[in-house]
Amino acid sequence: MLETDFQNEADNSERMAELVRREPRLRDRVYIPKVYRELSSKRVMTAEWVEGVRLWDKDRITAKWQGGWRTGSPGCRGTPLDTKSVNLVSASNAKDGKLKPERHHWQGKNGKGGLGLSLRETMSTMVDLFSAQMFVFGVVHCDPHP
Repeated sequence: MLETDFQNEADNSERMAELVRREPRLRDRVYIPKVYRELSSKRVMTAEWVEGVRLWDKDRITAKWQGGWRTGSPGCRGTPLDTKSVNLVSASNAKDGKLKPERHHWQGKNGKGGLGLSLRETMSTMVDLFSAQMFVFGVVHCDPHP
């Protein structure tokens, strides 16, 4: 029942963000999106939007970053989201069931851009994060599903 209590999930997210911030080996490598408490409740959790790719999408992880210079992932730490190509989809007209706005400018003109990261560094960060949760923090918070 705690998994479906989004106030509890918000607490867990904020706790993990603080633990990561305090850990020198992780603080500059892992980013936990901010939770907006004023827009959240027991049934809804609203968090900061951060563009990204699925962990198993090796091509997008390693493809060259084509977003703005030193802007980082759109949405992350206040970086502006692309407003030019936002095509909002509401629940009432979502034919494909997707509610995510389409924002692709950071992937470049050909749509083949990615995060420009090393697979080795990405997986090393994941292992370090989960190891710290188990062996340093004594708290594991994750959603291991897509």
